[in-house]
Amino acid sequence: MVITSMCAAVLAGGVGTRLRPVIGDMPKPLAPVNGRPFLEYQLGWLRSQGIECVILCVG
Repeated sequence: MVITSMCAAVLAGGVGTRLRPVIGDMPKPLAPVNGRPFLEYQLGWLRSQGIECVILCVG
């Protein structure tokens, strides 16, 4: 694979044991922050910095 654009890797794994009382069984990256999943904020910021390729590293 040839990648010609800027890429980023996001560590989005983990069970979120300490967050369980707040988010229940929801995956940690999908925890809501002001009505939007936390991962959405991260992806938006990466896009604003010119990142065009994102690899989500999940367990």
